[in-house]
Amino acid sequence: MYLIARPRQQAQILQDLLAQAGVATSHLPLMELIPSALGIAAVVSKLSQIKALLVVSPSAIELLAADWSSLATDAQIFCVGRASGELMAKFTTNQVSFPHSGAGVTALISEELLLSGKIEHLVVIGGDKINSQLADYLQSQAISYEFISLYQRENYWQIAPQLIEELLTNPAAKGIIVTSRQIAEYLLSGLQQYPHLRDKVAQLAIISLHQQISSYLKDSGFRHIYQTEDSSNHAIVELIKNLMEH
Repeated sequence: MYLIARPRQQAQILQDLLAQAGVATSHLPLMELIPSALGIAAVVSKLSQIKALLVVSPSAIELLAADWSSLATDAQIFCVGRASGELMAKFTTNQVSFPHSGAGVTALISEELLLSGKIEHLVVIGGDKINSQLADYLQSQAISYEFISLYQRENYWQIAPQLIEELLTNPAAKGIIVTSRQIAEYLLSGLQQYPHLRDKVAQLAIISLHQQISSYLKDSGFRHIYQTEDSSNHAIVELIKNLMEH
């Protein structure tokens, strides 16, 4: 059984795909999202005027699923990974640009995607606050931007630690799918609070979606880390199938 450490709103699609591949899964609620009605309303009010948009998480896309039809037809759209890019493409006919080698802000910057077209003003949407690396980069490139938060992240260790412990110590658990650096940080924060779980987690395979996650976990002492080719659900499924075969 593989534990999917992804917000509940995003976990079901991956669970269904893994089930089709014969892989048992369970949702591991390390992080949950609390939507911001004010943030969502602010973005919706701007959709028809936006010329350049950067979406930093699949959750932001899903929260606006009913509203993307209002997006300006000439808007440039950027995402930080293939999974987000492919999801966004389901809601719009606009061209969607995303990193093709890895995922996350580092990949977005290294491939210079935001320099591929003239951006007068960039609207960035995601959760909590803007990524500091992204903010520094936009400032260094003199790209005008505004960030709109659509949700707040909630550390589920503070709400249901017993549930998380039961999932992590389940004898059937073989690995954890860690889908973001933030979730990796939540995993480590919980293990610091409940250190008796660390040895168990250290024995599990950890599926990482990009180098930032992998490096963070390796620096934290974990060794059984397997990184997908990209951040798509298909890449996750293929990697786990290969692990099970070998």
